[in-house]
Amino acid sequence: MKANEKANEKANEKAANEKANGNLFKALFLDCAVYDLRCHIPSMSKKLSAADIGLDEDDLPSEDLVTLGSKRIIPKKEIAKLEKIRVQAIKLMADNSMKFSFGSFVPKSKIEKVETGLKDAKEEFDGICSHISSNFDAMKQEMMGKWEVEMVKIAKKRNLDETTVFMMLDRIDKAFSKGWEQHRASFAWMKYTDINDIARDFIQASTMEVMGKLVEFATNLKDRLENGSLNDKNLAPVRKYIGAIGESIKVLKSKQLENLVGEMEAWTLEGVSDDIKDSQQSKSEMGNIMDNIIKVGTEMADSIVKESIQSITSFSRTLEM
Repeated sequence: MKANEKANEKANEKAANEKANGNLFKALFLDCAVYDLRCHIPSMSKKLSAADIGLDEDDLPSEDLVTLGSKRIIPKKEIAKLEKIRVQAIKLMADNSMKFSFGSFVPKSKIEKVETGLKDAKEEFDGICSHISSNFDAMKQEMMGKWEVEMVKIAKKRNLDETTVFMMLDRIDKAFSKGWEQHRASFAWMKYTDINDIARDFIQASTMEVMGKLVEFATNLKDRLENGSLNDKNLAPVRKYIGAIGESIKVLKSKQLENLVGEMEAWTLEGVSDDIKDSQQSKSEMGNIMDNIIKVGTEMADSIVKESIQSITSFSRTLEM
């Protein structure tokens, strides 16, 4: 009988924990969503070998000194178009989210902007892929024509016969025997809105990442303050970071963290560096604030994480009422 009671207690405890975690996640995602951007672009290039250009391996210096480049069968500009879209999508996420190992946290107010940007990027990406697919054979034929011109030049310089030129071209052709579709170019993203098991990890990771960044900035600014090299240019990255995480901090619901960010923000506004240069008191005050951020960031990180989890958990209980 006692065994059954213990088993029931464990089952009830497990159910309660699952409900608590579910509430935590539900409360957290009233204010945000997590995206995982996935973009694959085939290079359509392969390592160039000595034989590809009519050389023996012995003709080349040691690999410690020389490494051959790559061979292409699709114009570089076509792949560059896809790469440009990928970079723009990464910038869109970076400007409107906080990046973590499992994805990027996007505040609710920026979700529509991110969704629209990603959909536009995917449409453009898929359009370019469709163009490459439809014209792949023609592109490959054009590139093989250019390869032939270069191979003939090499053959003349090295007194190679036609058979060798044919073999060189055949190597290039066979290296790119797969069609465009087989290389699986893709632009996609996952949007997490109801996965309970990442809620606590998300809160801990995001809080610790912000704390770490604040300590890094504070340490850098303190050093520059002491050696007299602090200027508006040094403060610009801090302003940009704080602007990007402003809404994210509110979602984490930690007053300590909000206060630290507020202190950092107050001393990184434009014109502040000039005030510090002209005032010993301002210089001293900023130094004290940087010291405080460094101290809190290193000594109180765990308590700030706990505060975030407790605050969101407390908020989640109101959802049940």
